[in-house]
Amino acid sequence: MDIQGNKIASQSGEDSNRSHMQNFFDCIRSSETLNSEIEIDQKNTLMCHLGNIVYPHGQAESTSTRKRNRLSTIPKQRPMG
Repeated sequence: MDIQGNKIASQSGEDSNRSHMQNFFDCIRSSETLNSEIEIDQKNTLMCHLGNIVYPHGQAESTSTRKRNRLSTIPKQRPMG
């Protein structure tokens, strides 16, 4: 989906999630090696979720940027003396 909510791509064919899940369950039963490492897949999924969270807002804003923006709105005080 694009930022206006229009569908821009679709997939057809075998469900890739089904094959990954089947491989996972087969490996649990047989102690075989997974097709892909769980840690790598978790990081990839996390990055996709974070990208989807940030995308509608137009830009990623770091913690330091938020602090700097907040501090720049505090009124400056006159020096004492």
